[in-house]
Amino acid sequence: MPKFGFYLKDVIPWSSQHGANYPGEDIGCELAWRRTEVAGESEVYMKCIQAGGPAALSGRLAVGDVIAEVNGADPCDKSSGSVKSLSSLLDGQQGAPVWLKTKKATDHSHVTLIRQHALNLSLAPSSGAPGGLGFSFVDRKAADFNAGVEVLITEIKPGGAIWLAGHDPANVGSPLVEGDVITHVDGRPTTGATADFKGPPFSRVLLTGRKGIDEEAFDLLIVRMVQLPQSSLGKVGEYMSAVASIPPAPPSDRVNRSAEIQMMAAPLINGLDIKQAAQVSFQNIHSPTFV
Repeated sequence: MPKFGFYLKDVIPWSSQHGANYPGEDIGCELAWRRTEVAGESEVYMKCIQAGGPAALSGRLAVGDVIAEVNGADPCDKSSGSVKSLSSLLDGQQGAPVWLKTKKATDHSHVTLIRQHALNLSLAPSSGAPGGLGFSFVDRKAADFNAGVEVLITEIKPGGAIWLAGHDPANVGSPLVEGDVITHVDGRPTTGATADFKGPPFSRVLLTGRKGIDEEAFDLLIVRMVQLPQSSLGKVGEYMSAVASIPPAPPSDRVNRSAEIQMMAAPLINGLDIKQAAQVSFQNIHSPTFV
């Protein structure tokens, strides 16, 4: 049975209650609803992502990702297969956080976003421009003659996908650095052409290779991005600092609601003990607004 895609605002009377806004607008994306191949079930997915918006700046969300949770809650009502009112999950003040969890086998963590207007990109991406990874390289013959060509990274470009991934609070340092070698893209040997790495913006690609220092093998999933202009990088840094100050999961995941367990010792959560973490609310977390 084929999948059918619909805008959420076409399924529920969005405009009557929320004006012209669509679900996800204040986090720089559009969430939509579709039936699945399983009769009676539905899912919410990432229909599109806005360059320079919070979803894009996370570096971890891709077009087509299925959203498993919004702020710790399932966005779909499994009993009827219909979409819950996303207004209660997505509505909030500018500067307040939103936690999304996607249905990916490789990542079970939440992606923390802050409600903000998208960056005012001075160099707007041209329509239909392919997304890239933001690095320079030279190609060379692989040590294994039968392996063909391998790609040696010579520069990580500020504002690109790899640079952005290195600023994600969920990562420790950049996932790739100068001197690392890429041997395969999506399971195919590299050819040394830039086309190996290009694709639709906000699509995910699998890079395979080895680290330049210790030659340790790596497999890295990364989201292709629209290159951010140099003039916007200061605002990106401010946004990343704000995200890093927020607990990495919604309150329901961070704090067990049992009073007895809450009294037990627990590890710090972004510098907060478990009682302090329980008191963190959406309204009292603020960050700089994009301009």
